[in-house]
Amino acid sequence: MKTSMKRISLAIALSLALGFALPAGLRGWERPVLAQAAGSASTPEAQSPAKDEQEQDENDAYRKSPMVEKLGGMMGMNKDQAATAFEVFNFALLATALGYALAKFLPKAIRNRNTAIQKHLVDARTATEEARIRLSGVEALPAAWARTGRFQPRRPAGRAKQTARVKAMAREMRFREIRFR
Repeated sequence: MKTSMKRISLAIALSLALGFALPAGLRGWERPVLAQAAGSASTPEAQSPAKDEQEQDENDAYRKSPMVEKLGGMMGMNKDQAATAFEVFNFALLATALGYALAKFLPKAIRNRNTAIQKHLVDARTATEEARIRLSGVEALPAAWARTGRFQPRRPAGRAKQTARVKAMAREMRFREIRFR
Protein backbone atom coordinates (compact mmCIF):
# COMPACT_ATOMS: atom_id res chain seq x y z
CA MET A 1 0.00 0.00 0.00
CA LYS A 2 2.75 2.45 0.95
CA THR A 3 4.77 1.60 -2.13
CA SER A 4 1.80 2.21 -4.43
CA MET A 5 1.18 5.61 -2.79
CA LYS A 6 4.85 6.44 -3.19
CA ARG A 7 4.72 5.46 -6.85
CA ILE A 8 1.62 7.57 -7.47
CA SER A 9 3.17 10.55 -5.68
CA LEU A 10 6.37 10.12 -7.67
CA ALA A 11 4.43 9.91 -10.94
CA ILE A 12 2.48 13.08 -10.16
CA ALA A 13 5.61 14.95 -9.10
CA LEU A 14 7.46 13.79 -12.23
CA SER A 15 4.62 14.83 -14.53
CA LEU A 16 4.41 18.26 -12.89
CA ALA A 17 8.17 18.71 -13.07
CA LEU A 18 8.29 17.74 -16.74
CA GLY A 19 5.32 19.96 -17.53
CA PHE A 20 7.04 23.02 -16.09
CA ALA A 21 10.54 22.11 -17.20
CA LEU A 22 9.81 21.69 -20.92
CA PRO A 23 11.28 24.42 -23.13
CA ALA A 24 8.75 26.95 -24.35
CA GLY A 25 9.05 25.74 -27.94
CA LEU A 26 7.95 22.22 -27.01
CA ARG A 27 4.98 23.34 -24.99
CA GLY A 28 2.21 23.59 -27.54
CA TRP A 29 -0.30 25.18 -25.23
CA GLU A 30 1.63 28.45 -25.03
CA ARG A 31 1.66 29.20 -28.74
CA PRO A 32 -1.99 30.33 -29.03
CA VAL A 33 -1.67 32.46 -25.90
CA LEU A 34 1.43 34.20 -27.20
CA ALA A 35 -0.29 34.83 -30.52
CA GLN A 36 -3.26 36.37 -28.75
CA ALA A 37 -1.02 38.53 -26.58
CA ALA A 38 0.76 39.92 -29.66
CA GLY A 39 -2.50 41.39 -31.03
CA SER A 40 -3.72 44.78 -29.88
CA ALA A 41 -7.12 44.95 -28.20
CA SER A 42 -7.56 48.66 -28.92
CA THR A 43 -7.70 48.39 -32.73
CA PRO A 44 -11.03 48.41 -34.59
CA GLU A 45 -10.39 44.83 -35.73
CA ALA A 46 -10.37 43.83 -32.08
CA GLN A 47 -13.91 45.16 -31.73
CA SER A 48 -15.27 43.00 -34.57
CA PRO A 49 -17.76 40.16 -33.92
CA ALA A 50 -15.18 37.59 -35.08
CA LYS A 51 -12.78 38.80 -32.40
CA ASP A 52 -15.58 38.69 -29.79
CA GLU A 53 -16.31 35.10 -30.73
CA GLN A 54 -12.63 34.28 -30.43
CA GLU A 55 -12.44 35.90 -27.00
CA GLN A 56 -15.64 34.19 -25.94
CA ASP A 57 -13.96 30.82 -25.62
CA GLU A 58 -10.35 31.67 -24.87
CA ASN A 59 -10.02 28.57 -22.71
CA ASP A 60 -10.01 26.47 -25.88
CA ALA A 61 -6.37 27.51 -26.29
CA TYR A 62 -5.63 25.36 -23.27
CA ARG A 63 -8.34 22.74 -23.62
CA LYS A 64 -7.51 21.83 -27.21
CA SER A 65 -3.79 22.47 -27.28
CA PRO A 66 -1.51 20.17 -29.29
CA MET A 67 -0.25 18.53 -26.10
CA VAL A 68 -3.78 17.67 -24.96
CA GLU A 69 -4.59 16.33 -28.43
CA LYS A 70 -1.43 14.24 -28.48
CA LEU A 71 -1.97 12.76 -25.01
CA GLY A 72 -5.65 12.14 -25.79
CA GLY A 73 -4.67 10.43 -29.05
CA MET A 74 -2.29 8.17 -27.11
CA MET A 75 -5.22 7.11 -24.93
CA GLY A 76 -7.61 6.70 -27.88
CA MET A 77 -9.71 9.84 -27.37
CA ASN A 78 -10.76 12.62 -29.72
CA LYS A 79 -10.10 16.33 -28.97
CA ASP A 80 -13.26 17.00 -26.97
CA GLN A 81 -13.00 13.79 -24.96
CA ALA A 82 -9.35 14.50 -24.12
CA ALA A 83 -10.16 18.08 -23.08
CA THR A 84 -13.00 16.92 -20.84
CA ALA A 85 -10.91 14.08 -19.39
CA PHE A 86 -8.06 16.45 -18.51
CA GLU A 87 -10.47 18.97 -16.96
CA VAL A 88 -12.04 16.25 -14.82
CA PHE A 89 -8.60 14.90 -13.86
CA ASN A 90 -7.34 18.38 -12.93
CA PHE A 91 -10.46 19.05 -10.87
CA ALA A 92 -10.21 15.69 -9.11
CA LEU A 93 -6.52 16.30 -8.37
CA LEU A 94 -7.14 19.77 -6.92
CA ALA A 95 -10.22 18.66 -4.98
CA THR A 96 -8.30 15.72 -3.53
CA ALA A 97 -5.37 17.91 -2.51
CA LEU A 98 -7.67 20.50 -0.94
CA GLY A 99 -9.75 17.83 0.81
CA TYR A 100 -6.63 16.17 2.18
CA ALA A 101 -5.25 19.46 3.48
CA LEU A 102 -8.58 20.33 5.11
CA ALA A 103 -8.96 16.86 6.62
CA LYS A 104 -5.44 17.00 8.01
CA PHE A 105 -5.35 20.49 9.53
CA LEU A 106 -8.96 21.55 10.18
CA PRO A 107 -9.84 19.03 12.95
CA LYS A 108 -6.72 19.95 14.92
CA ALA A 109 -7.50 23.67 14.61
CA ILE A 110 -11.12 23.12 15.68
CA ARG A 111 -10.03 20.95 18.61
CA ASN A 112 -7.53 23.60 19.78
CA ARG A 113 -10.16 26.32 19.50
CA ASN A 114 -12.70 24.28 21.49
CA THR A 115 -10.10 23.64 24.18
CA ALA A 116 -9.30 27.34 24.42
CA ILE A 117 -13.00 28.23 24.64
CA GLN A 118 -13.56 25.66 27.40
CA LYS A 119 -10.58 27.04 29.32
CA HIS A 120 -11.91 30.59 29.04
CA LEU A 121 -15.35 29.45 30.23
CA VAL A 122 -13.84 27.76 33.30
CA ASP A 123 -11.79 30.89 34.04
CA ALA A 124 -14.90 33.06 33.71
CA ARG A 125 -16.92 30.81 36.03
CA THR A 126 -14.13 30.89 38.61
CA ALA A 127 -13.88 34.69 38.42
CA THR A 128 -17.67 35.01 38.73
CA GLU A 129 -17.75 32.82 41.84
CA GLU A 130 -14.89 34.76 43.44
CA ALA A 131 -16.68 38.04 42.70
CA ARG A 132 -19.93 36.73 44.22
CA ILE A 133 -18.09 35.65 47.37
CA ARG A 134 -16.45 39.08 47.70
CA LEU A 135 -19.74 40.85 47.02
CA SER A 136 -21.61 38.85 49.64
CA GLY A 137 -18.85 39.64 52.14
CA VAL A 138 -19.02 43.36 51.37
CA GLU A 139 -22.83 43.41 51.54
CA ALA A 140 -22.74 41.66 54.92
CA LEU A 141 -20.40 44.23 56.52
CA PRO A 142 -22.91 47.04 57.19
CA ALA A 143 -25.36 44.63 58.82
CA ALA A 144 -22.59 43.22 61.02
CA TRP A 145 -21.45 46.71 61.98
CA ALA A 146 -24.98 47.72 62.89
CA ARG A 147 -25.41 44.61 65.07
CA THR A 148 -22.15 45.05 66.91
CA GLY A 149 -22.08 48.82 66.98
CA ARG A 150 -18.39 48.73 66.25
CA PHE A 151 -18.55 50.97 63.20
CA GLN A 152 -19.42 54.56 63.81
CA PRO A 153 -18.78 56.97 61.00
CA ARG A 154 -16.25 59.56 62.02
CA ARG A 155 -17.27 63.14 61.80
CA PRO A 156 -14.43 65.57 61.45
CA ALA A 157 -14.31 68.34 63.99
CA GLY A 158 -14.18 71.12 61.42
CA ARG A 159 -17.01 69.79 59.30
CA ALA A 160 -19.56 72.34 60.47
CA LYS A 161 -17.12 75.20 59.82
CA GLN A 162 -16.36 73.85 56.34
CA THR A 163 -20.08 73.51 55.52
CA ALA A 164 -20.73 77.09 56.62
CA ARG A 165 -17.80 78.36 54.54
CA VAL A 166 -19.08 76.54 51.38
CA LYS A 167 -22.58 77.93 51.88
CA ALA A 168 -21.19 81.44 52.27
CA MET A 169 -19.19 81.09 49.06
CA ALA A 170 -22.29 79.89 47.23
CA ARG A 171 -24.29 82.90 48.44
CA GLU A 172 -21.52 85.24 47.36
CA MET A 173 -21.39 83.64 43.91
CA ARG A 174 -25.14 84.05 43.49
CA PHE A 175 -24.88 87.67 44.56
CA ARG A 176 -22.15 88.31 41.97
CA GLU A 177 -24.23 86.64 39.26
CA ILE A 178 -27.24 88.82 40.06
CA ARG A 179 -25.17 91.99 40.21
CA PHE A 180 -23.48 91.49 36.83
CA ARG A 181 -26.56 90.59 34.83
